[in-house]
Amino acid sequence: MIKSSTYIPYFAKLRSIKGDIKSFKLFLLDILYNNTFTKNLFKNDLIKIKVNNFELFYHRKYISNIIAMIGKYEYFNFIEKHRVYHNVVDIGAYAGLFSILMSNFSKNVFAIEANPINYKILTMNISKNKLHNIIPINAYISDHNGFSYIYIKPHEPLSVTLNASLTDTHFIRRKVEVKTLDKLAEEFNLTKIDLVKIDVDGEEVSVINGSKKLLIKGVINEMIIEVHKL
Repeated sequence: MIKSSTYIPYFAKLRSIKGDIKSFKLFLLDILYNNTFTKNLFKNDLIKIKVNNFELFYHRKYISNIIAMIGKYEYFNFIEKHRVYHNVVDIGAYAGLFSILMSNFSKNVFAIEANPINYKILTMNISKNKLHNIIPINAYISDHNGFSYIYIKPHEPLSVTLNASLTDTHFIRRKVEVKTLDKLAEEFNLTKIDLVKIDVDGEEVSVINGSKKLLIKGVINEMIIEVHKL
């Protein structure tokens, strides 16, 4: 049962709408997303899989994606498993497959995920496997610092974008912290990053533009980037 205090932000938001039909539609979708979709997701839509000696929860709708990734080990063709990575940054961590597998031979893994649903699954997986060297971060890595809205499709909950129209009622808006990789490295005092993995559904250029200082100074040793059409 949802506590009454949960509804207080909704009442305040409803008063601020004042007859704006488009905002009212977004408001209704917002309530639906929080109180129906999220509840159903964690009760019915997550399945548990085993990869190596790890157990991971993953969204049922996207299980074919993760099976294909595990089968190919697409990222791990680039990894030197005989060495120890001190600092690894996983941008677009999703449910945490890459971060969790990298934790075997890394001192610190920074798992960054903007989508709040993905982030919950990510933290569940980290906790489930008792991995203390993975630092989960709920943020959107881009070419600027501040706050912005991410847009989530209710029927495609594991993908997000910054670029949806404010008038598009097919998206749910969520406010999220936006920061550059330069800023993140400064916050964690990272003077050396052995590996950066980037999988951000078409926002690769923005991430790289926000990493210029690190790249110029030679702080980043290697990058693995999944490239989408520009």
